[in-house]
Amino acid sequence: MSRRAHFVLIANSDSPRVEGFQKALAHLNLAQADIVSYENLLSNPSCLSQVLRADSIVRVESPGRNFRVEQKILQLGIQEASRENYYWIEQDKLERCEFDKGLILAPRQWYLGYQAVLQMIAGQVEAFSSACSFMNHPVEIAMMFDKPHCQSRFQRVGVEVPQQFGLIDSFEHLDCMMRVNGASRVFLKLAHGSSASGLIAYRRNRNGTKHQAVTTIEKISSYQDISLYNSRKIRKIDSLAEINTLVDALCRHRCFAEDWLPKAQLEGLSFDLRVLTIGANPHHVVVRQSKTPFTNLHLRNKRASVELLKSHMDAEAFNAAMSACQQAAACFPRSLYAGIDLIIRSGMHRHAIAEINAFGDQLNGIEFRGKDTYSSEIEVLLYDNAPARDFQGASIG
Repeated sequence: MSRRAHFVLIANSDSPRVEGFQKALAHLNLAQADIVSYENLLSNPSCLSQVLRADSIVRVESPGRNFRVEQKILQLGIQEASRENYYWIEQDKLERCEFDKGLILAPRQWYLGYQAVLQMIAGQVEAFSSACSFMNHPVEIAMMFDKPHCQSRFQRVGVEVPQQFGLIDSFEHLDCMMRVNGASRVFLKLAHGSSASGLIAYRRNRNGTKHQAVTTIEKISSYQDISLYNSRKIRKIDSLAEINTLVDALCRHRCFAEDWLPKAQLEGLSFDLRVLTIGANPHHVVVRQSKTPFTNLHLRNKRASVELLKSHMDAEAFNAAMSACQQAAACFPRSLYAGIDLIIRSGMHRHAIAEINAFGDQLNGIEFRGKDTYSSEIEVLLYDNAPARDFQGASIG
């Protein structure tokens, strides 16, 4: 493909992701991408068609961290959300909403609204020219935002995932499910969450006399309602009554439960991996270490090099884990790249896919064969410069 490729980037204009992608284009002597902001797109959908060319390559970025965009996406989800049994926000209340840092608004409604945005993007681009393409197709971006759907999809093709316990509608339901399955440790996750939003790691002893929840959620109660906030401060809760209330509140937003697998340790810290696949091949890998069940780096966790991991892990087990990432990414053949959260289980011989993320390629300071994530994606896309599948991993630059 020619070096004159034309990129269109749909993103929030002030996102550091935009800066990173534009720098990668400049480094490869390619023209800067045309930017279509989510704010403009949602106010004037035709603005996308105005920048497209017959052979444009469209990159859809995360719409996060912009409250005005979040409001508009929530508005688009009102009609569908009103037909379901999950928490949703009516138009007049939504219009009065103001930015409240960390507040979990209505993730199910947001997802339904973002689905509509992605459908609109796909429809416009495909109607404009059949020669236009996507780095990640909007249909598959929507799929990757539905975590229970992804885990079911992986199970169908034989990719190992934590045991799935399905959608949960209350603590009573969770309790029943755990008893039926003989489970004593579970992760409770928002079906459409990201960045450790709304996570609860819950465990109890076998006779049910001791309980503990570890969570990223701050709960604020009023006489009218319970508000949930995401927090970087990890809380431990030992009160069964408080755990019950917290789980019930989270279940209003559509969540599911899965087995809480014990993670392997490295340097005395539990860890997992964020693996960036490009063209379904593992490229950049980050080892994420934590003292808590949650390894997300924005929670001030440590990161380590793949070289350190491989000095402690059997090569056959490491390659099997990377092969699982290949297999998971191949479930989304219309997506060039994906960020996969990979659990290395205690003992470092087994693994499981925790989730897949359509926007999981913002890995600052992480290189693979001297290239950052965006440069690697562009090179594979334009020049089919896929590396041999030897899973050599990444280095921290």
